[in-house]
Amino acid sequence: MSRDITELSVLIASPSDLKIERETAEKAMNDANRLLSPDYTIILRALRWEDLPSEFGAPPQTTINKNYDQYDFFIGLMGAKFGTPTSDFDSGTEEEFNIALRKQKQDPKSVHIMFYFSTQERALNEIDAEQLQKVNYFKDKAKALGIYKEFKSHEELRRVLSHDLFKHAIKWLADHKKIINIEESNIKTDISTSHEQIATNEGFLDILEIIEGSNHNAIGAILTITRSIMDVNLDTRNTANKIRSLENKPLQYRTKEAKRLLNKNANTVIKYSATTKENLPEFTNSWNIFIEKSIELLSIDQKIKKENIDDIKNNYELLIKLNNKMKEADVSLTEYVEAIKDIPKMTNKYEIAKKEAMNATSELINSVRDGRKKLRILLDAYENELLVLSSI
Repeated sequence: MSRDITELSVLIASPSDLKIERETAEKAMNDANRLLSPDYTIILRALRWEDLPSEFGAPPQTTINKNYDQYDFFIGLMGAKFGTPTSDFDSGTEEEFNIALRKQKQDPKSVHIMFYFSTQERALNEIDAEQLQKVNYFKDKAKALGIYKEFKSHEELRRVLSHDLFKHAIKWLADHKKIINIEESNIKTDISTSHEQIATNEGFLDILEIIEGSNHNAIGAILTITRSIMDVNLDTRNTANKIRSLENKPLQYRTKEAKRLLNKNANTVIKYSATTKENLPEFTNSWNIFIEKSIELLSIDQKIKKENIDDIKNNYELLIKLNNKMKEADVSLTEYVEAIKDIPKMTNKYEIAKKEAMNATSELINSVRDGRKKLRILLDAYENELLVLSSI
């Protein structure tokens, strides 16, 4: 199934002394693309002044502004140097930032601005007092706008920025009402304003309530299926033991009784298949809602998340709980498939029941593994978010 990929442009702005940090930002973008690529129809593309050809007679900043006038995300980086003045601003970075800010004020959904300040220690001879004063003034402005973040190392910048890019790319999907197309399970989740299509306009407490409910429903459905598997396995073992106990019986009686036992076991297998098919839509829909709302929770204003960090931690625990239940189910389902796939054809009824069970179990395994893959990505995102919130 082909998918329409949306390319989002990311302008990276910084003074020229942050060469390594700019390269790190690109690595973070690649990390975010790897997280997005399995399931989301988005790819991030970097816009850097290093990639622009010089124009004869034109100031460098004019060339940058002319070529990079359309973008979806703005990443600002700054250390101890403010940058080189342009004709209108104290630095090219400041000019690019003000252009982005003006775009955002005109249309809040047009561009998302992120700014990261290095706190790495520098030798005194590397610090220009005038430049540092401008940096500190700009920091205050960024803090007032709520876009201020710090990083102590290149590793921390890469980790935090890749998480932020992933989070805001998902939010971009919600803001622009795009479809998240999950190919593997043939599910399309349209993030729109109707409840049936997973609304995105709930408040913080509404989202928490939906998360708790969908988590409960997903775990309830998978537990119902797991208990059904346990019943099938127990009945199958008992049937096998009873058939083995017939070894010393007369052939005609042994054949007739073995067939009766197998057909009786086939009824249990058919019941398992029906239970699985009945609960599979509820399970898949519930974990999809749970994951979508957990992503929304990450996209809420940083101040609200900080004030309600215990709720974020609680949702992290719910993610772990659901992931563990899915892992247990994956093991049980896989063991069951391995146990029945090589059973020879004994009776027609049992063969039909076995095929139904194999098909139902295969669908469930696909849903479980699809969910676990997304949960692993979310768990990483929540771990990073909790680290960030704890450091604020």
